[in-house]
Amino acid sequence: MRADAAATEEVRRWATRLVGSAPDRLTRLAGGQGSGSDVFRADWTDLPAKARPLVIRRHGDRQWLAREPDLPEREARMLGFAAASGLPAPRLVGQISAPSPMLAMTALPGRTIPPRHLTAAHLDCAARAARHLHQVPIPQEQRATLPRYAPHYITGTLPILAPDWSHRPEIWRRAIELYFLWPEDLEHGSHGPHLVHRDFHFGNLLFEGEALCGVVDWVTSCIGDPQADIGHMRWNLVHDLGFDAADRFTALYCEGSGAAPYHRKWDLYALVGALPDLPPLPLEVRSRLEAFLAETLNVLEGTTPWREQP
Repeated sequence: MRADAAATEEVRRWATRLVGSAPDRLTRLAGGQGSGSDVFRADWTDLPAKARPLVIRRHGDRQWLAREPDLPEREARMLGFAAASGLPAPRLVGQISAPSPMLAMTALPGRTIPPRHLTAAHLDCAARAARHLHQVPIPQEQRATLPRYAPHYITGTLPILAPDWSHRPEIWRRAIELYFLWPEDLEHGSHGPHLVHRDFHFGNLLFEGEALCGVVDWVTSCIGDPQADIGHMRWNLVHDLGFDAADRFTALYCEGSGAAPYHRKWDLYALVGALPDLPPLPLEVRSRLEAFLAETLNVLEGTTPWREQP
């Protein structure tokens, strides 16, 4: 049996045990690759009162689990925090550790919005969701056992190099140098640790029209400085739409949060941390990202030292 067919069958068997009946439809969803997992949606058409659709994440990448063995448990705990706060996040339904670690959670309504269809209302909803997320209380007694934010690949698990598709490799090399100067004392800013989604962008936000109805994909969430999420959203918006959308989202978030002014170091951490996973980019997108990175470096190495809060 092929590996993908075997994974599907393993998920089907567990979904059947959870509900007591085999799902009528099991669909592999996009996403999950960034955590070495497969994500499925299970639907039951004949049991409306007994079974609602489930999303099941299967962790099948043994190398990834060897690096981050707590991924399944981390997502389960973070879903609990999110649910208790009233965020529109999935609710945990079940969890097993063998033969492969898997989590089952409620499927949420809505769909992702293609970048070309994003409106000012979508940006406002995303900013309000981020503010809500960052206000989720983290019990003091649990903070020591929760993963702390650190930039991707900061420990050298994967080399970060200037991309061979770049026409401006010098700015990437300088950004990578700064990236590895990560100061430990900025792990969670000056206001204590907050819940950080870690993959906050419109690909993980579900809408019905212009109403937000889901924040999904909590597998790499952690605690740290909430501006890490803003940086992640910003580089994705620059990639998809441009500077104006990124700056508009940032202004909406900061205006309503009472937080400190946004520090551009989070743009550097987010973009350079994504570099090993970026494919060759179309010229227009590459130009936007490299202009964004050049501006970020100019700000960080200008009058305000890059490692200091403004």
